[in-house]
Amino acid sequence: MKTISIVITVAAIIISCLGLLQFIIYNKTYVDVFTKKDNKSLRISYIILYVINILTIAASIVTSEITSSLVALIGSIFAVLSIIMIKKTTSEVKEISIDLSTMLVNAIEFREKNFKGHSNYVTELVCLLYKYIPKERQNEINFINLKVACLLHNIGMLGISDDILNKEGSLTYDEWQLMQIHPIVGKDILMNFHDFECICEWVYYHHERIDGNGYYKMPGDKIPYPSKMIALADTYSAITSKRPHKEKKSYEEAIKILKECKGTQLDEELVDIFVNIPKEEVTRCADMA
Repeated sequence: MKTISIVITVAAIIISCLGLLQFIIYNKTYVDVFTKKDNKSLRISYIILYVINILTIAASIVTSEITSSLVALIGSIFAVLSIIMIKKTTSEVKEISIDLSTMLVNAIEFREKNFKGHSNYVTELVCLLYKYIPKERQNEINFINLKVACLLHNIGMLGISDDILNKEGSLTYDEWQLMQIHPIVGKDILMNFHDFECICEWVYYHHERIDGNGYYKMPGDKIPYPSKMIALADTYSAITSKRPHKEKKSYEEAIKILKECKGTQLDEELVDIFVNIPKEEVTRCADMA
């Protein structure tokens, strides 16, 4: 009987270790999918679950009773299954979030013939840039949040009239002033959705400049890093896309302009990273948008 108890306890320990590994992977991969607050509560719940699991395993080791060992085994299995289920659910939720954001963007850009495909283009560029930024920066930014922020960075265009959005030619000073309110409108819209609160600031500051001369005069060192990434991609997209008042420029011309803008309009580190990404990877983004 004692041998059976030991075997069951060992099995419980192995399963518990596998579950712990899953927990670590889960936190690295899915943490902060929407908001830090929600995931903090989730992590605490799993920590409590594993503390209880460890205590039951310890009890089975001390008592060497089959009943205690079985309780420990069941607890370990339950912990692993719980993590597997929450990973599956979270994965499905994040995919739904991206799909809904994409659908919303397509609906918005349907009325904006001058910006059709722009948000998807910016998203592809930022996702590419994300692959090349330093690892410590990647660890600071949740990729799913970043992707959703890129897709929705121009959601504030809902507050701009069709006459301005679809104007054939350059905007007047007054029209340009009205256009500049779209980040505020975007932030106000996103603030109404709990799941999008964490990306509001990124969207709000995506037209800020490193030299502090952006829409809202935010100093460069105060601009969120994801906003700087979106600003760079937004600029490249604008340069290489055809607009009513200008023809699109080539990759080489765009890279030259980005280099001229670094340290003033755009973040110097990000520009240096972007211009060194292989040309074929950058140009492919337009086809994927």
